[in-house]
Amino acid sequence: MILTVSDLSVFTNVVDSENESKMKMLLEGAYAEAEAYTGRLFDSATYTEYDGNLTTDEWYYYPQNIPILSISSLTVNDTTLTEDTDFYVEDRRIVFDDAQDLSEPHALKIVYTAGWDSSTFPLDLKMAILKLALRNDMIGQGNVGVDTNLVTFSIQEIYKVFDRYKKNEL
Repeated sequence: MILTVSDLSVFTNVVDSENESKMKMLLEGAYAEAEAYTGRLFDSATYTEYDGNLTTDEWYYYPQNIPILSISSLTVNDTTLTEDTDFYVEDRRIVFDDAQDLSEPHALKIVYTAGWDSSTFPLDLKMAILKLALRNDMIGQGNVGVDTNLVTFSIQEIYKVFDRYKKNEL
């Protein structure tokens, strides 16, 4: 998990070792909820995906995890494609130089690294998860020491941020 109890402590301005285990639980729950809602894993890791049953004329492929940091291998119908020759990475997608036939099951196999670390994690996403952790504490009638009158964000505001990171549905 990219976020830490220290991040939540700074956000809430509460430094209290007595509440550390509760803060950890709230943060882990909010982080898991954000990943489940967006359909993405946030931590940087290596992924292998198989895809197919698409069309015979595909120019783009959207991997399940972002941001794409590197591609170890990309195979279409048992042919290995080369980055910068046969495809390139653009924002959240892979762009093929020529249309690819991805109509067969498992026509595409990709091994890639994607995700964030603590220095690259988007600030808006970090803040939304921290807000959700705090909000979950308030709903449970708990209080990690924060003046709840200072909390002015809505659940809609939090999920509006999560919506920006939702997995592309093809």
